[in-house]
Amino acid sequence: MPRSAPAPHGRPTARELLDAVREFLTGQVMPATTGQLAFHARVAANVLGIVARELELGTVPREIGLADSVAAKLAVANPRYFETTPPAS
Repeated sequence: MPRSAPAPHGRPTARELLDAVREFLTGQVMPATTGQLAFHARVAANVLGIVARELELGTVPREIGLADSVAAKLAVANPRYFETTPPAS
């Protein structure tokens, strides 16, 4: 695994903060709540995952084609889309 550059502002890094809040939402808030609050906690956790992936993958260059642009957006929104495991029949 390549060593990443140190965070510009030290630790915790932005990724570590996102992961900590997401873990709190999924590990403590969601199991302890029901209804609308649990739903909103799940939505917030999913948003944090999207933001973390977007930070990791970077921005999409303007000069790429439509197919590459859609693929880059799918990689951020749902990385499981590119899994090669065929669906169960």
